[in-house]
Amino acid sequence: MNIIPHWISVVTFLPLIGAFAVLLMPSRENGRYGPAAMVVTILTFIASLPLFFWYSPAASAGQFQFVDYHSWISSPVVSYFLGIDGISLLMILMTTAIFPFVVGSSLKSITEKTKMFYFLILLMETAILGVFDSLNLLLFYVFYEAMLIPLYFVIGIWGGPKRVYASMKFFLYTMVGSMLMLVAIIGIYFLTGTFDFPSAVSILPQVLAQKYGDHASAVEMLLFLGFFAAFAVKAPIWPFHTWVPDAYAEAPTGGSIILVALKMGLYGFVRFCIPLFPHATVAAAPVIVVLGVIGVVYAAIVAAIQTDLKRLIAYSSISHVGVIVLAIFGLTAIGISGGVVQMVSHTITTGALFILIGILFARRGSYDINAYGGVWKVMPVFSSIFLLATLSSVALPGTAGFTGEFLMLVGSFQSQPWAAGFATTAAIFSVVYMLWMFQRVMYGKTEKPEILAFTDLTRGEMWALVPLVALIIWIGIYPPTLLDKLNPSVTRLLSGASLQMKGRDPADVIPESMGTISLARPSATSRTIVQ
Repeated sequence: MNIIPHWISVVTFLPLIGAFAVLLMPSRENGRYGPAAMVVTILTFIASLPLFFWYSPAASAGQFQFVDYHSWISSPVVSYFLGIDGISLLMILMTTAIFPFVVGSSLKSITEKTKMFYFLILLMETAILGVFDSLNLLLFYVFYEAMLIPLYFVIGIWGGPKRVYASMKFFLYTMVGSMLMLVAIIGIYFLTGTFDFPSAVSILPQVLAQKYGDHASAVEMLLFLGFFAAFAVKAPIWPFHTWVPDAYAEAPTGGSIILVALKMGLYGFVRFCIPLFPHATVAAAPVIVVLGVIGVVYAAIVAAIQTDLKRLIAYSSISHVGVIVLAIFGLTAIGISGGVVQMVSHTITTGALFILIGILFARRGSYDINAYGGVWKVMPVFSSIFLLATLSSVALPGTAGFTGEFLMLVGSFQSQPWAAGFATTAAIFSVVYMLWMFQRVMYGKTEKPEILAFTDLTRGEMWALVPLVALIIWIGIYPPTLLDKLNPSVTRLLSGASLQMKGRDPADVIPESMGTISLARPSATSRTIVQ
């Protein structure tokens, strides 16, 4: 389905065009780079909205729509191939919706080298959008790497006191993982003769079986591990997470929001690992689930002892990612749908928290929890919004955080009840550390003179927060907004992986303890819950 030809390309490259427009603005226009970037991000969001309304969940059982395909390189054969399904649709809307807040949160805090800053921000938006709609593996890799350099500079130039260390750590971690994925992509090309993702999905199983016979599973596992290494770092999964607290803490507020919106690793598990390597995914799932559970518990405990607001949110994010990983590799339709919804809600909720923390920093100049206390008395509107975002983070029913969390745990209990039991501790721990943080910042005596001088939200700050508040409530009250677009694509994803299992004995790959996992359509009960 393509109502307007090349519309997906327009959405993807509009920020890039805006980036060069900002770069070409006269140097004397120093105060206008931010507003210009804001206009570009808002236009990109508006341009992405038709994708939501034009996308037909019933068309071809959730197959790719808005396809834009052209020959690009003749040798090796590489195509310019974009398209989306319900999964990537939500990721694109999530990205275009959050970037205006990235720019808005930076308008007052970024005062030096502003032209370069907003150029890099817009460059990153195109790169992230390209990751979510690329259907050619090499093109996907180009976009995947393209966001690395701009974010490296955003953290390294405009970050906190330890910005150089944090940016270098982020760069090295992600670069090593990405290089392993590039090797796997080249391996797929030599095996299948194509970089096009849909073609590789259909060709790879037969080629592996014909060429390697009994060793096909081992070769598939090697290719899977190449992709997994890149996605595990970006997700991040424990123990590949150690770059996250430093990057979150040292990045400027806008950079921290981008890091929250970087769901490329989790998206990669769903989009590439399951359909390309179904046997390896099932075989590796028990180990990855264990890593996810460890990440859930470990990050929650570490978050509970943090005194830095940004680091607390960073470890909270790692804990939430662990639950999403558990849901994805539980390999149920409900779990994966819940995981995708949680990617969206986590971006909105945690993005709001970072904006709120940035507002506190602008008034107090500190992220130390002990520097605050009694804020509610002088900033009641701010504190009320902070409370809503906090409650969404701990998955209170009626908020965006609950929708994804509930679906993930239901799906996980279907396939990995023991792991889901551990994962529920994340909800308990999150209540402990998030509400404890809220209590220390917002309640108590207002004794510090710096706190007494606080003023409540300005009009601009309200404009930055009200849309996020509305989304938190809307997704929490009416999740079919997302699920109606998402479910057919998730069902088709798992059904396609199930078809690839045919012709080879699943017992050779699926451990006995995993035998209850179904890669086919969800049961009637599952469909009722998800839909």
